[in-house]
Amino acid sequence: MEKDATAGALVAGIAKNLCPRCFEGKVFRGLFKIGDECPVCQLSFQLDYTGARWLSYYVVLFTVLPVFLGLMLLRAGLPFTLGASLLMLLIATPLAVRLVTLISLYLEVKR
Repeated sequence: MEKDATAGALVAGIAKNLCPRCFEGKVFRGLFKIGDECPVCQLSFQLDYTGARWLSYYVVLFTVLPVFLGLMLLRAGLPFTLGASLLMLLIATPLAVRLVTLISLYLEVKR
């Protein structure tokens, strides 16, 4: 059941939301809902994700902040700058939470 964990397989598994042990079952059951365990290999996904939440905050910050500062330097106007930054924040937050949670799960699993 357990597959070879090459760097390419790890990146593909994270991108496809796959179990870090078997690379077949899905980790997330919805946008933010993490499953209890893998339906294929029964790996428990119930880990401490507090660090992942904090790290996702910084990923979003360092994604949105350069856009905000760049638009301000270009003198794009405050309403446009705030609107673009808010839109980017709304898009980047769920993606960052999922990505950082998956990466932390992959780092926790013993191979």
